Amino acid sequence: MKKIFLYLVVLGILLAGCGTGEEHTFSTSGKETTLNIPSTTQPHQTPENTGGASEEWVEVETHVFDITSQIVRPSEYELVDVSLSQRLLFWNNIMTGVVLAQPFLLPGEAGQPGPQLQAESSFLTQIYADETVVAVIEEDYFSHTTTLKILNRQQNIPAESWVLPARTVLGTGEEGLLGITTENGLQRFWRLNLLEQTTSELFQQDMGDLTQIPAILSAAEGASGIAFTGLIAPSAGETTLQCYGLMDKSGNVVQLHIMPELEAAPYQGGLVLYDSMQAFGGQADKFHCLKICDADQMTIRDLQLESPENETFFHVTVSETGKFILTRDKSGEKLVYRVYDTDENRMIAKYEDCSRVGDCTRVLVSISEADRAFGVLSAGNDSLEWLYYTF
Repeated sequence: MKKIFLYLVVLGILLAGCGTGEEHTFSTSGKETTLNIPSTTQPHQTPENTGGASEEWVEVETHVFDITSQIVRPSEYELVDVSLSQRLLFWNNIMTGVVLAQPFLLPGEAGQPGPQLQAESSFLTQIYADETVVAVIEEDYFSHTTTLKILNRQQNIPAESWVLPARTVLGTGEEGLLGITTENGLQRFWRLNLLEQTTSELFQQDMGDLTQIPAILSAAEGASGIAFTGLIAPSAGETTLQCYGLMDKSGNVVQLHIMPELEAAPYQGGLVLYDSMQAFGGQADKFHCLKICDADQMTIRDLQLESPENETFFHVTVSETGKFILTRDKSGEKLVYRVYDTDENRMIAKYEDCSRVGDCTRVLVSISEADRAFGVLSAGNDSLEWLYYTF
């Protein structure tokens, strides 16, 4: 199932900055799609115009194309996320709480983009999408409830609401979303069928001993187990610390490692871990690499980077199945993008930022395995630019 899991932050800081400020990132999960441009077999191939869309490919630098013309901006809406692999733009009207899922085509792609979908959301935090559904996920921090506003991509019908148990943690599952809920001393793992709004339980864990079983913060299901981050106590009575590892599908912890500060980006089959942004003067431990927690192979391996001091924190974007990882390095005069192939454990592409938006206030980044490309959407107060980098 082709799918994407987009992580948003609270609306007050939803759109992140450009230049030397913060950037909003999201992580994807899903199987590769088959699209007609560009070729997935030849790196750096110029996309061909096959007809069907009215706009031509506009090359601004070698292997970099301006696709801004594909954006149709609704009045009074702000762009909050984008998925190249699912061909979706996500818009939010903060005043009305309406979220739009707007399909698009790349230049030259044949066919119709499909219906535009919308849902009302007062506490937008995440968006999930696959080829059949879009789920607008809102978390009410006062009641600790999570509500899914489910949109059928094949039918333009009103969104259906599904209220989940309190304090549900959502992760990526093999066929959709994975839910983790703790109640009455048990930590329960279950799969969600979004179209039918049904669940099926994987396993339960007794949470009586936090030195043995972690309280889950994030998770991703693979073919053989579950990659996770969580909280665990080093010994009885001690304060819990953040950890990461793997467990099998019966709930047995196979690997567990303590790392006081870390971030996680999910993909279909695992998690990519990277360093947290430290507060000024902080002395937290660092990975100095990217950690790939593979729940298909049940392994944890390091991805070595060209500039580990500048790439291992904050700016990490992962492709659908974890095949490619995109990092951003702001240490020099110009922002640098690097693409790594996780199977080959090496860098395969490197670009300097080509954005021409002078008053940039936010950047949205996505990557697509089938396209062998990543998109960088830069927005300013009065400008909007979408660049498409092939590799």
